[in-house]
Amino acid sequence: GNLVRTALSASTPTTVTFTWRADRISFSSSGASPATWTYTGSDIPAPGDEVVHMNLWLNNSKAPTDRKAVEVVIRSFTYTP
Repeated sequence: GNLVRTALSASTPTTVTFTWRADRISFSSSGASPATWTYTGSDIPAPGDEVVHMNLWLNNSKAPTDRKAVEVVIRSFTYTP
């Protein structure tokens, strides 16, 4: 219940937002499907030990079929406790 896979367009810039509160974590993305998702389970980590990881994964462990390089550009990252 704490994992949702989203589909993104490879050609559309996307803005992703996470809002982490004591009772829920909300996700939204301007270019994803689904575009919003909220987790309200009982195992939300307590504030204070947050660690951010950003990963770029291959789809089913397969390289892009066009053999072109893949790039992720992070223009901004904000953490507000």
